[in-house]
Amino acid sequence: MSPAMAAKSRSRPLTITTIDEYDRIYARKRDAYAPNHDQITDHRDHRKQQRKTQQWTRAYHIIKTIMHEPESRSIFMFLLLNLSYMAVQLVYGYATNSLGLISDAIHMLFDCMALAIGLVAAVMSKWPPSETFTFGYDRIEILSG
Repeated sequence: MSPAMAAKSRSRPLTITTIDEYDRIYARKRDAYAPNHDQITDHRDHRKQQRKTQQWTRAYHIIKTIMHEPESRSIFMFLLLNLSYMAVQLVYGYATNSLGLISDAIHMLFDCMALAIGLVAAVMSKWPPSETFTFGYDRIEILSG
């Protein structure tokens, strides 16, 4: 491009008068930088795999934290035992059409929720202090009760 043409093109302001003209000008710019479909699909697959890995890592870390402390480990084991008895009562109560067993299974479900809250509090109480909670999370067990 000659210097005279470059000066002329720089001096002329870009005026857009219609929406179609705007779409035509900026669609060209957008398409020039847009990746092709295969790159987008590969990126999505990679992010999906990365999310799965993060979920498994997070779950492993939570289980490891629960099993490390004896207090939270005993709450977790009792929660599993309680859930299994609840499932047996619910299935057997449904099979025999026993309202007593079904209502006791629902009662045990609420007991399991209370145990789960206690388990979360037992794990959170071991977290280190932060800027927001300068004394740590030791009192969370009292609040969960």
